[in-house]
Amino acid sequence: MAASSHLSLRPPPGQNRPIFRSRCRPVRCADDHQALFNRIALVYDNLNDMLSLGQHRIWKRMAVSWSG
Repeated sequence: MAASSHLSLRPPPGQNRPIFRSRCRPVRCADDHQALFNRIALVYDNLNDMLSLGQHRIWKRMAVSWSG
């Protein structure tokens, strides 16, 4: 039988640590959520501007007008 690639998210045999590790602590309360949002909001908007060439601002206005 031919060898197959290992596509599981489980660690390989003999390896006890998880494959994906997060260096950030989990967000647990509303204050943490707000702090996280405040930290990434400007970067997120700038990235949206670059990736959509400003079109996301028009989409945002349309979504707000449709929501009433």
